[in-house]
Amino acid sequence: MCTYDAGACARLAAATSSDENAWKRVSEDTVRLDGNINKGSDKAFARVFDAQVRRVELNSGGGDVLAALHIADQMRDAGVEVVVNGFCLSSCANYLFTAGSTRTLRNGLVGFHGNIGECARREGGAEAWARRWAPKNASQAELAAESARYRALISTEQAYFASTSIDSAIFFDSCAPDKGLNDGVTYSFLLPSSETFARYGFGPIEGKQDTELQRAYNQTFHDTPAILR
Repeated sequence: MCTYDAGACARLAAATSSDENAWKRVSEDTVRLDGNINKGSDKAFARVFDAQVRRVELNSGGGDVLAALHIADQMRDAGVEVVVNGFCLSSCANYLFTAGSTRTLRNGLVGFHGNIGECARREGGAEAWARRWAPKNASQAELAAESARYRALISTEQAYFASTSIDSAIFFDSCAPDKGLNDGVTYSFLLPSSETFARYGFGPIEGKQDTELQRAYNQTFHDTPAILR
């Protein structure tokens, strides 16, 4: 339970909600996401997004990879500014944060724990990844279908990242339980510092990771905290 700070706890609750109306047009030039990314989120985004939008504000715990990739493609093509005001974790960080022409942390926290392609590579490939997550009684046909689904996702993901300057090592490293720290501790998310962002090819980022939000997250998920480095 989050009790560290009322404001930080409220943002965490909003970021991890499943509101079907998570995307909202907050002004003529700004849309905002408060909630998880689900299978219909790309359609919800399209309903509020048009050529007038120049800024996308994010507060999301992440979610569906394919929907996030579809949203990221539109954001990248439009050249929008991304502002994290709250949490941006998992698929939000991997795709929506990386899609910005400029990126700002304004009382924001951005956390990575790998992507489909690099986590599958660490595991040994799409087939190994499918076996890891499939039910124990899955048939060979079911495993083959899941492997094909992951290969298609990885192909879509790779096509997206080919249009960015971001080093895929951030996803390979953050897929490891210790997030590349080699300290034997399991963390949920890597929260890159300004120097770490630069090392992985993100370029200039305005603002820094919000340690108050980190404390609220780590109080709530104390078994697997997020690590800033």
